[in-house]
Amino acid sequence: MTQEIKGLNIGYIASIYPLPTFTASEVLAVAQKGIGVSVFPVKRSKQKTSQLTLQGLPFVTAWYDHFLTAVFYNLLAPLMHPVKYWHCFQYAITTTGTNLFSIKKGTTSGIRNLLLLPIGIYYSFICQQKKVGHIHAEFAGVPATIAIMISKYTGIGYSFSGHGFDLHFMPPHDLVDRIKNAVFFRTISEYNKKFLLGKYAVLKDTDIKVIRCGVDLAKFKYVPKRQYSDRLRLLCVGRLAPVKGYQYLLNACVLLDKTGQDFILNIIGDGQLFDELKVFITDHNLDNKVFLRGYCPQEEISKYCNESDIFVLASLSEGIPVVIMEAMATGMPVVATKITGVPEIVEDGSTGYLVEPKNPEALANAIIKLMKEPQRAAEFGKNGRRKVERMYDITENGRAMAELFVTRLSK
Repeated sequence: MTQEIKGLNIGYIASIYPLPTFTASEVLAVAQKGIGVSVFPVKRSKQKTSQLTLQGLPFVTAWYDHFLTAVFYNLLAPLMHPVKYWHCFQYAITTTGTNLFSIKKGTTSGIRNLLLLPIGIYYSFICQQKKVGHIHAEFAGVPATIAIMISKYTGIGYSFSGHGFDLHFMPPHDLVDRIKNAVFFRTISEYNKKFLLGKYAVLKDTDIKVIRCGVDLAKFKYVPKRQYSDRLRLLCVGRLAPVKGYQYLLNACVLLDKTGQDFILNIIGDGQLFDELKVFITDHNLDNKVFLRGYCPQEEISKYCNESDIFVLASLSEGIPVVIMEAMATGMPVVATKITGVPEIVEDGSTGYLVEPKNPEALANAIIKLMKEPQRAAEFGKNGRRKVERMYDITENGRAMAELFVTRLSK
């Protein structure tokens, strides 16, 4: 049972708002353990994301909704605490991978950090007004940069999470220092922990805490899958972005179509590739087989999971996808690419099949193999549900996150 600290209030630095589903679920789970949680987003999402209502939270405040106040606080900050402000400014211009003018997309270097400084200052004032006692950042990059600025200006301790892309492909230049100076650092998979310990010799096992993301098992209930009919029902959920590997998934559909196999693929998600994918679907005569459903709330995703036979993910980079947890929770076998932390949740030959990335033929073959083995597919589904119950229950993992806050902040 989670112990409590009276009056414990935590500020969550989120990359976007509305929150991604995995962040919203975690925030709610922590708040439900009696910890006060306030959400501070970096930017407004251009796409629809989570529709989870943040019930019970003290507030969600965004600097872009209070622009004039943010300007005022930034004019006031160097006058009130010039030394602390200088420390924040100095951090912004020195925590660079190359030089002050490095603004490579995905980094938190140079001018990019200077643009984050006003956001950090605004949230510093809000933290003091709301008596926030600790700052936690959603990712190791931009959110953690802002958390560190708040910490330098207010003296509040910070912690942060690391997921996938922010650790493997675009890690901040000072990642080790961020981890060492944090109250704690949490990552979502054993794969990430092993990777970091192998890459950075200075890090110790105790520097990295693994707490997984999770899924609401009450919303994603186990449904025994039917015997496959003549028409196979496939499902994919994710942003329509290049990193998700949709070009390989659609080419796998072309190969499936050539075999004469009747199927439908529902793709749920918004993103920059919508028009491009739509053209590909039409050009390859897949209009009656592949459907771009756009954004769907969790309730609809759960329904699609219950009505589908196989979940397919062709990503080139992931942490541990919550969408796979959701699919497995409903009893769906999974075909996914063997990348980063995915094998930690999808056990090849037990909960699904893993294939090499960028390989449409391997994707198509794995789908056909599952279709021809309905009993094995059903067993994969049962195994998947059991694994999610054991390792990816958001209630249990939210409790673990709340316990981590309490134990580390009570020292």
